[in-house]
Amino acid sequence: MTTALGIILLMISLAYSFFFLYLALRMDYPAKSEDGEISADVFVTVVVPLRNEAANVGVLLKGLLSQDYDCGHHEIILVDDHSEDDTLARIRIAERDNPQVHVVCLPKGARGKKEAIRFGISMARGTLIMTTDADCKVPPRWVSVTVAYYKHTGASLIIGPVKITADKDSGLFGKLQSLEFTSLVGTGASLAMIGRPALSNGANLAFEKEAYPQESAALVPGTPSGDDVFLLLHIKKSFPGKIRFLFSEDAVVSTLPASAPGEFIQQRTRWLSKGKYYRDAEIIGLAILVGLMNFSLLASGILAWLASPALFLPFTLFLMKTVTDSIFLYPWLKFYRQTYLATLIPLVEIAYPIYMFLTGIRTVAGKTSWKNRKYSLW
Repeated sequence: MTTALGIILLMISLAYSFFFLYLALRMDYPAKSEDGEISADVFVTVVVPLRNEAANVGVLLKGLLSQDYDCGHHEIILVDDHSEDDTLARIRIAERDNPQVHVVCLPKGARGKKEAIRFGISMARGTLIMTTDADCKVPPRWVSVTVAYYKHTGASLIIGPVKITADKDSGLFGKLQSLEFTSLVGTGASLAMIGRPALSNGANLAFEKEAYPQESAALVPGTPSGDDVFLLLHIKKSFPGKIRFLFSEDAVVSTLPASAPGEFIQQRTRWLSKGKYYRDAEIIGLAILVGLMNFSLLASGILAWLASPALFLPFTLFLMKTVTDSIFLYPWLKFYRQTYLATLIPLVEIAYPIYMFLTGIRTVAGKTSWKNRKYSLW
C-alpha cells in the first residue's frame, strides 16, 4: 500500500515537472519596445476604479500623467467607488488641472470593482481600453508600447506584466510575496504564449471596447474579484485566438506587497473564491495539477512519518518541485530584475502548501472583506 501510494505521488510530481518545464521551454524572449514616439492613431481610455485609495492615488496619478503617448489621443477615467476617505477630493484636483482626466462617481446602489470598471467603460471614448489598479505604479511608456503591440497583433485582449516590488531592502514577507506572485504572472503569461490563456491580472490589461461583454452576468457580479479572469474567459470564447501577452520591460506595472499576513490571506481568499465558477478546461486542469502537487508534498510527509522506509519520498518530491520551479521562475526574475529572490524559492516551496491550506479554510468559512466591506463567498 505504501509503495503504491508513493508511486502515485511520484507520478503527480513528474506530471507537474514535465508541464512547467514545457512552459519554460516555450517562453518567448521579451519584445523590443519601439524607439521614439508611437504614432497616436488609436484613441485610448484608461479606466481605474478607486475606493479608499488616498494613500496611493498620488503615485498612481504621477504615472498616468507622465505617459509619452499624445495626451490628445487618450483619456483617463477615474471611477470612485463610494470612498470613505479623501480619495475623491484628491482625484478632483487632478481633474481640475488635467483636461484628459475625468472623475466619475459610481451611482448609489452600485458597488464593487466590476461595477466601477463597467461604469467607466460606458463613458469611454477610446476604442482600446486599458485598466490598472489604484495601488499601482505605471511606467511612462505603458500606453505607447501597449498601443504599438495592439497595432502589431490585432489582439482583442492584451495581458500585461505585473510585479510586486520587493527590493533588496524589503522584508522577508514582502520578498516571499513577490516571488509567489511572479509564479502566478509567469504561469498566466506562459499559457497565453502557447495559445492556452487561463490567468490574467486586472492591474495591467488592455482590450478592445467592443470585446467587453454587454451583459454583466458574463463577469459573475456576485464575486468580490474576477474582473480580470472572467473577462479573459469571455474574450477567449467570443474571440478565439485573440489574446496575447505583452512581454516588454516598458510595460511592467508594479504594486506593493501586503503589509501583514492577514491582509495577504484576505486577498488570496478573494481570488480563490471565484474558483467555483470556473468552467474552462485550462484553468481547471491547472488548478488540479498545482493542487495535487502541493497535496503530494503534504501526503509524502505524512507517509514518511507513518512508514520510515518512505523517508526519501518527501525529500525527492521537494527537490523535484524546487528544481522545476527554479528553472521556470528564473527567466521571469531576470525579466523583473529580481534574481536575488531566487535563493528564497526553497522557502516558498515550504510555505506554499501551508498558505494554500489556510486560504482554503478561509474560503470554506465563506466570508472575506475588502476596503471596509464584508463579502459572503457562498
